[in-house]
Amino acid sequence: MRIRLVGDADDALGFSLAGIEGIVPRDRREADRAFAAIEAEKGIGLVLVSAAVEDLSSPALERLKLLGGIPAIVVLPARARGDTSP
Repeated sequence: MRIRLVGDADDALGFSLAGIEGIVPRDRREADRAFAAIEAEKGIGLVLVSAAVEDLSSPALERLKLLGGIPAIVVLPARARGDTSP
């Protein structure tokens, strides 16, 4: 099973260091396309979603959440501005 990230550029950069491929949508339409592609792709077991992308209220994300099971959806908490702590 593979892991995918749908998030902001900082999250994508950080998770890429661990070998996790990231998608950085700029708007709701791009987020919808990203989640539709993830839903269609076989072998993805975990989808990490940044809080900023979740705020886009993508219908495709809601559909993935309602499917339950695989892939599991984990929303990453938002970082406070200026917060450099892990």
